[in-house]
Amino acid sequence: MNKDRWCLILWRIVLVGTGLIILSSCKPKEIPTKLIRQEFREIAGRELPKKAEGLRAINAHTRDPEIFVRFETDSEGIEEVLKAFGGPGVEIRNLDEDNFKRWKALEVTMFPGPSKWQETIGVKIFDQESFKSGRELDYYVDSRKPGYRIFIDDKRSIVYIYAFKLL
Repeated sequence: MNKDRWCLILWRIVLVGTGLIILSSCKPKEIPTKLIRQEFREIAGRELPKKAEGLRAINAHTRDPEIFVRFETDSEGIEEVLKAFGGPGVEIRNLDEDNFKRWKALEVTMFPGPSKWQETIGVKIFDQESFKSGRELDYYVDSRKPGYRIFIDDKRSIVYIYAFKLL
């Protein structure tokens, strides 16, 4: 083989190796509790409520920063979430048990990315089958501002927030 062919083969090996390293560093992980508020603030640009018990979060460390957070709160905490994340451009929908039954039949999940993350790392932060009713808030924007999808389980006072930034 000539020198040019060897260089081409070596170059391909380097590219494949680099790609594998990048992919392996994008694995989802559960975030330690003490780091959740800070990481959430950095990605979502907002604060979590003061009362956020059982706080858990996962992220995938992809090119676009994203985080999925779950916590239990009280009515004041829910109001803090609605105030912080409501406003112009936010779609709010009331969901009932029929919505979740239809989604189950269609094998649709409210949080597709975090669902995959959970499967990958074997951590269970949410179970859509336990949802009976609640409110969903959606806000998708351009890359200058974070977007989010929120589900508020009013009966159990549990809040789920998936926040992301498109870079």
